[in-house]
Amino acid sequence: MKKYFVTFICLCAAANGFAQFSIGAKAGLAVSDFHNGYETKANAGFKAGLSLQYMFSEWGLQSGVYFKKVGVADSKGFLPSNSSALPLALSMERRLEYVEIPLTVVYKYPVDRHVKVEIHAGPYLGIGCGGTGVLDVDGLYTSVGIDAFEDTRPNDGQYLKDVTFKGANKIDMGLTGGLGVDIYNVNISANYDWGLSNVYKEYPINADVKNVKNRAFWVAVAYHFQL
Repeated sequence: MKKYFVTFICLCAAANGFAQFSIGAKAGLAVSDFHNGYETKANAGFKAGLSLQYMFSEWGLQSGVYFKKVGVADSKGFLPSNSSALPLALSMERRLEYVEIPLTVVYKYPVDRHVKVEIHAGPYLGIGCGGTGVLDVDGLYTSVGIDAFEDTRPNDGQYLKDVTFKGANKIDMGLTGGLGVDIYNVNISANYDWGLSNVYKEYPINADVKNVKNRAFWVAVAYHFQL
């Protein structure tokens, strides 16, 4: 028993000897869109927040807490079926804001003493915290603001009478992954977010479009401090 206990202590000591914990700041820009089965205009987004990393050796875990903004800059459709107004062609912009918590496994290959190439992948959880939306009635130069995550009934009896526009789902879950490089304490990475949960089960201005999900391509820079 004593022999096993000593072996366990030695293994723990060895693991602690190789492990490195770091904390830092991360920020990046994105091109985001919806996976929705019809044409939309991509949106310029961003991500910023606190980055955490724990390396056992070449392998490790990455996480953090980020504020991110995604969505679409423009999409085309018509009044929902719950409207009593005449059919109207609409354009909709939706910019959605989330607090995101990822958890990825990372592998870092040392090129030399101060440069490492990495690959990382894992799940993420996003919680909706804000955003904006705008509806334009095509050809009539009428714009109406709508809520990002709550159902909205616009105060416009002339064009959007008795119609409710559905808000987005506040929970966004998916997979994220990418490639990066460490140069001293600076990390530069390219990542792709693949949403798995529905932002909309049915798109607010196109009932034929179902199960809309987030997609985003990111380029980010982080600076880490070893603890």
